[in-house]
This record gives sequence, C-alpha cells and structure tokens, in this order.
Amino acid sequence: MKSIPNSAQFFNPDHPLFKWIVIPVLLILIAILSPMLAMGNLLAYFFIGFFVVILGALVLLKWPGAGFPILIMASLIVPIRISTGTQTSINSAMIVSIGMIGLWVFDMLTRQKQIRLLPAAVIKPSIVLIIVAIIAFLFGQLPWYPGRSASLFSQLGGLSLFILLTLTLIVTIHRLTDLKWLQATVWVFIILGGIYNFAFLIPPFRPYVNRFFQRAVLDSLFWLWLLVLTFGQAYLNHGLSPKLRILLGFSAIAILYNLFIMKQSWTSGWFPALVAVFFVVLFTRPKLTIPLIGLGGLLFLISSQFTNDLIMGGDNEYSLVTRLEAWKILGEIIKANPIFGLGPSNYYFFTPFYRILGYSVSFNSHNNYIDIVAQIGLLGLAAYFWLIFEIFSSGWRARKLIENQNFEYAFVYSALGGVGGVLAAGMFGDWVIPFVYNVGMEGFRASVLGWVFMGALVFIELRKKQNFQANE
Repeated sequence: MKSIPNSAQFFNPDHPLFKWIVIPVLLILIAILSPMLAMGNLLAYFFIGFFVVILGALVLLKWPGAGFPILIMASLIVPIRISTGTQTSINSAMIVSIGMIGLWVFDMLTRQKQIRLLPAAVIKPSIVLIIVAIIAFLFGQLPWYPGRSASLFSQLGGLSLFILLTLTLIVTIHRLTDLKWLQATVWVFIILGGIYNFAFLIPPFRPYVNRFFQRAVLDSLFWLWLLVLTFGQAYLNHGLSPKLRILLGFSAIAILYNLFIMKQSWTSGWFPALVAVFFVVLFTRPKLTIPLIGLGGLLFLISSQFTNDLIMGGDNEYSLVTRLEAWKILGEIIKANPIFGLGPSNYYFFTPFYRILGYSVSFNSHNNYIDIVAQIGLLGLAAYFWLIFEIFSSGWRARKLIENQNFEYAFVYSALGGVGGVLAAGMFGDWVIPFVYNVGMEGFRASVLGWVFMGALVFIELRKKQNFQANE
C-alpha cells in the first residue's frame, strides 16, 4: 500500500508540497481556530483533536516505535479522560494503547496483507489469557447469586483491562522495531519519573507537581519500574559517562529515600521495588546478595522501631487483618465457579452475602491473584503465570546474547528484576491488572508501564536472535 508512506512524506519538511500547501493550511487553521479555542468552542476542539489524531496516525504508521515514548507521556502527564457514564473513564494512556493496537492491525491488513505474529513463546499464553477472559465474561452473565451483579459497562471495563494490557504486550513485541525507540521510552520514563520524585521531596513544589502529573505516580508499578530502571542503568550501563551514572545513582537513592522515609508505611510502594532491585543484584552479582541480606537484617535488629513502622505502620496492621478475612470470604465465593470465575468485576457485588468483621459490605481482595481467580478462574490464573514465565524465560535467554555491558545489558537485567517485583506487587493489590472497583481504569496508567517493559524483554530476545542468525 503506497499511499501511506506517500502521505507520511507529504508531512516531511523536505517535501516540496509541504512548503506551499501544508504550512499555509496550518496557518489558516490556526488563525480561524485560535479565537474559537479562546471562547471554549467545542467545534474548535473537535477539529484540533481530529488533526492531532490524523497526524499521530501518520507518524505511527511511518515510525511505529514512536508510540512507546508517547505512551509513557500519556500515562504520566496527559490529563485527557473520556467519560463512560459510570464511575470509570477511559484515560489518555488507554486511548494511545488502543490507537497503537488498531494501527498495528490496520498495517497488517492493508500493507502486509496478512495477520503475522512473531515466533515468540509468549504469544500463546497471551492469546489463551484473552480467550479465557472472554469466556469468563460470558459466564459472568449467569445469575451466580441473587440480586444484581456488576453493570454491563463495568464488566466490559474489567474485560477490556485484561485484553488491552495483554495486547499492549503483544504490540510492544511487534512494533518497537528498533532499539532506539526502547531507549527513548526508557529515558523519557526515567527523566519524567525523576522530575516527579525530586519535586515531591521539596514540599513547596508538591502542589504544582501533583497537578501536573497524573494518577500513575501514586501506584506501585510506577515506583517499582522507576527505581529498578534508574538503578539498573546507573549500576550496569558502562556505556554511560561516569557523571551520568553518578547522577542516576543519586536519583535511585532519592527514590529509595522517598519510598522508605516519606512513604514508609506504604508496603505496596517500597517492598516490590526493593524485590526488583534485589533480583537485579542477585542475577548480576550473586555473591553480593548474602552480605546485603545480612546488612539488612542487622539494620532491622538495631532499629526495631523503624522495622515496626515500616511493616506495621499506618493502617498496615488493620489492613492485614481485613485482607485475611476478605480472602477467606472470596474463597467461598470462588467455589461457585472456580474454573472460569464469576466474570470481570462481578464478585464485588457478591461479597455482601458474607459478613466481614461483622459488616455486610462490598469489598475487593487487594490481591491480584485472588482477583484473577474470582474474575476469570483458575484457568485465567494459570494462563497469567504461564505468560509471566515465558516473559522471564525470554529475558533470561536474551541476557546470554548480549556481548557488551551497555543499555541493552542494563535493561535486560533491570526488566528481569522488574518481573520479580511485579510478582511481589500482585500480592499487595490489583496493581498489575487493575480491578474496576479498586484501582480502577485509571490504574491502567501505571500498570501499562510494566506490560510495555516486559514486552520489551521479548523484543530484545527476538532482535538478538535475528542478529545472531544473520551473522552465522
């Protein structure tokens, strides 16, 4: 299909028509729309949005990898939301992900003339997870308990989170295309995340930075990936200048300070991030882990009050008691259909049939694994663990194909540690696959970060294999 690249060239400043048609048209549109925008005219916003969408589609068709740094910015700083008429809304990160998936399918159908998936082991469990989620949605239409279940919109929202996150992983594998786009994605994330972290540490700046950044910075996976990627590049990327590595190391220390001191009672914040860093050290310098564990144990023994505040501070003690009771009740609810679950979002409306600490209320599990079983069953959980296993296996194989201790080397080990952190984060809440009635659709902003970076692990393995085969 030749029209697409020709259209993309039309917006190239070197194209002769750009100077005589595109620039005058843009100037005329700006002159017409500027006063309309100033008056809040909806039609003007529609035209601007339409133009941005068309231009963005042309850019992503020509440079598909550019979508990933754009996705990071959409997740962290773009405040756009589209109301669904319910308590949830579709946010800018979801819109960008949907657009990238749609353009990928469009490109295969129009240019490649076929649906072609790369030979990655992670594809099969991804497809299985999507199929099981759809089947579970159908089971969710059955009357498992008397009374109402979740609304159809909420069920579709829950289903969309399973499907959209998994498809984002697959799109990452297929559309990164070049290492430079992964580098751009990682550095955009580290820079934006670092700006937020340093600004948050300075009290006068907090109101401003909290207005600028979106909900993602409040979620576990944002801090997990920010710490492990920053630490990994400082610790393992010998291709960087010493000054930059020192700056990144200082940034990683500032992140740890924020998590351990400023947010010490938030176990979902510091524990998964610490697990991720621990695995990076374990995989690269296994002999260092023993003294590190000993040092950590000694510090905990010396400062018993700090240890107590860290583990049982805030509402952690009450949270632990209520979660254990919630898990017992959800075990009873899951018995209704343990294989395929009760459908996305539904179990929240079945919990009042059981009293928790004397109250009949709706509640969620605060645990991704129990959430998955309650919504899409044991088959869904098995598909999820299979998927995570294949992602880790891809990264483990990729590390053997990297010759130099450069960006790729640092990223692979950081992402392998990140997979360990993701598994830990799932124990503390619905951070990896958000639950509609807890973290919600807005949680997609942070959860998608993990699916992109884990997909990048598979991309690197495929890229290195292709280079290895080409050199044989």
